[in-house]
Parts: sequence; C-alpha cells; structure tokens
Amino acid sequence: MSADNKAIKLKGTTLHTPTTYSTIDDAVYVRVVSYSTGGQNFRVSNDASGIDLVARYAVGPKESLYIKKEPGQYLGGGSSLLRCSSVSVEG
Repeated sequence: MSADNKAIKLKGTTLHTPTTYSTIDDAVYVRVVSYSTGGQNFRVSNDASGIDLVARYAVGPKESLYIKKEPGQYLGGGSSLLRCSSVSVEG
C-alpha cells in the first residue's frame, strides 16, 4: 500500500483581520488560524457583502484548519484574532 502524502505550501496573501470579506487572491485552499483563547467564527460567501452565505465555520482556541472554497468566493466575518492564508496542496 502506498502512502498518499500531500504537502501544504503557503502562498502569497494573508488576511490578518477577516472582519471584511476577501477572496484571498482567489484561493481555492485557505488555512485559517485562531490566535484566540476562545473559539472564533468565520464565513464563506458568494459576495463581498457576506449576505449570500455558503458556509459557516468555527475554529477552536489556538487551532488551525484548512478549507476548500471556489476561487470567486469570499471569506470573512471573523475577528482580528484570525489569520487566513492562501495555500496550495502539492504532491
């Protein structure tokens, strides 16, 4: 049985305060990190206003997660204690 190892590579843009909505350079894969001691919430939307919501996520304290979204979708609605970075999956 062969291992299906993937590498995650940080790309260009990091959104430091996702209180507004951004496509994060039209990223497909996004790493979201919480620097909070409490849980954080954020959303994925089809528009920059955040009205046409696609998904809602919760990130635990000091946790990171990776999400997949469409290139034209926006991520936001979080707090200043979240960092969102575009990443690529290689391998």
